[in-house]
Amino acid sequence: MYKRGSHMRGVVSQGRLTPSPSPSSSPSVSSSPSPSLNPQQVHADGQHRHIGPSSVPQEHIREQLGHMRSECPSAPSPSAPSSMQHSNDEGGEEDSRLIICPYGDSFTDATYVVRQLNKIVNNYWRGPWNSYSSAPKQVKDLWWNEFKRKFSWDETEEDEVRRIFKKKAGDHIRNVMNKAKRSQGKPDFIIGDDWTEIKRIWESEKNMQRSEQNKKNRGF
Repeated sequence: MYKRGSHMRGVVSQGRLTPSPSPSSSPSVSSSPSPSLNPQQVHADGQHRHIGPSSVPQEHIREQLGHMRSECPSAPSPSAPSSMQHSNDEGGEEDSRLIICPYGDSFTDATYVVRQLNKIVNNYWRGPWNSYSSAPKQVKDLWWNEFKRKFSWDETEEDEVRRIFKKKAGDHIRNVMNKAKRSQGKPDFIIGDDWTEIKRIWESEKNMQRSEQNKKNRGF
């Protein structure tokens, strides 16, 4: 049973009321640091949950990255090749060839790709060819097949890639021949007999031009 007298003794003291002690107020929010949230919280089920704005499912991120790897960049890289690879559907083996895309009259990763194309033409320059059109079909096919061993592309862009390949190979041969004609120096990758024949062709072309000019002069 509740005893009123014992309660009042704590309330009445020396003829005046003494207020009962009130419960201590809770400390303000600013008086104690808030516990920091760990982005990785372990729930009761033992699984990790990500808290915060970056709570995008990992599966979705992996799917996005996988999709990006299969796409070509929007502009050609100046020098360094992309490290993109894809799986070989037939054998299940990883294909280490660089994936390229047409970009105007060039390719993505243009500087690197064209440099490799030029090396292929130089390494398999077998004959007195002073232009791309003068090379026989088997030589052109050899250059093309070596190019395909280093690079891959979407099969729907095969014709466009080959068009650009022909243009770049032709530009390279023309530049090599123009430089060699001016300097009269044999390029290192052209063998002696082929160089002799190339110079003979140049001399023949020069004689032909001289002959044509003489005909025009006699016509006046």
